[in-house]
Amino acid sequence: MTADQKVTLEASFLNADVVASRLGLKSDVAERYVSSMRSGGYEAGVAQHRLADLLAEHLPALGVESLDRQLLTRRLTVGQLVDLEQGFFFKQQRRSGELIAVFMHAKLATDRETNVIAHIDPSRFVFSSTGNHLSGHKRLYVLGVVIAIEPKSVELRPVAIGWRGIGLSADERKLRMFNDRRDRHPSEIDQFAGIDWTSRISSAVMKKVADTPEAVVKAAVADLLAQDFVPMDWGGERSDMFTSNTRMGGRFVRSAWLLKGKSVKHPMRIADLGKNGDQLDRLFTEPAELYVVQSNQPIATDVRSMLDRCVHDYRSPSLGMVVDGDSTARILKLHGDI
Repeated sequence: MTADQKVTLEASFLNADVVASRLGLKSDVAERYVSSMRSGGYEAGVAQHRLADLLAEHLPALGVESLDRQLLTRRLTVGQLVDLEQGFFFKQQRRSGELIAVFMHAKLATDRETNVIAHIDPSRFVFSSTGNHLSGHKRLYVLGVVIAIEPKSVELRPVAIGWRGIGLSADERKLRMFNDRRDRHPSEIDQFAGIDWTSRISSAVMKKVADTPEAVVKAAVADLLAQDFVPMDWGGERSDMFTSNTRMGGRFVRSAWLLKGKSVKHPMRIADLGKNGDQLDRLFTEPAELYVVQSNQPIATDVRSMLDRCVHDYRSPSLGMVVDGDSTARILKLHGDI
């Protein structure tokens, strides 16, 4: 994130007490925010807006981790402050027409066997219309404290619910939302400009690709990128290839590549990326701008979702790319391997 960018947060729900505590606000300042948000009306709305801005400003320094990534690597603990951005279902409970509780739940996009649940107290809603925003199915940003971890579920205490983004400039007042796509297609790499991305790949070619060793794929990519030195594989590697030669839109970017080649015989899942998905976790320790995951097979949505979580880390926003079997076939064809 560049110096003229800042994290922005449009909050539909904000737990003022927890936010004030996490930000370490002095008691008199914290009480001013809390009391204002409980007062209702225009003053409450202004207080929530200002507190959301303050939270957004300090998010990068709060040590917030992605729930998906912490769960995958078994680092998730009770009391941890985590965030998540995906679709959620909201179920409202009413008594005599009055909203008394909101139950939030979803299956993790990166692990369909794990549920995320939370109970929201409507008495903390600053606006009466908040219940309308937190109903049905919505894609939202959720910041919360882990209060329970079960084998197939994680329960959160919501701190903030809403929409997160990056303000490009205070003067321009432009906003690029975090849920905008940060993924890139292989066609955006300048060195792949000679590839025909529109024609169909025959089943015979795909069978050849399925049996192509990782070393051949690595050599083809390295050659096309004019990367002379390609290290040998070893167990502790962070990536299969790291290069500063990748060019996108005429600009050179540093890229880190995780190559699986023919080692996966089915649509690639997170379980194929090492124990607890640690290969993907290690990939993001490389000082890259673009992170690439390759397989000779299709790449399942859970891998794509986890890659999306990683590149949306607002402390160090980056770009992600998947090179599946179809794209691999086109790259190998360009290089003359098939």
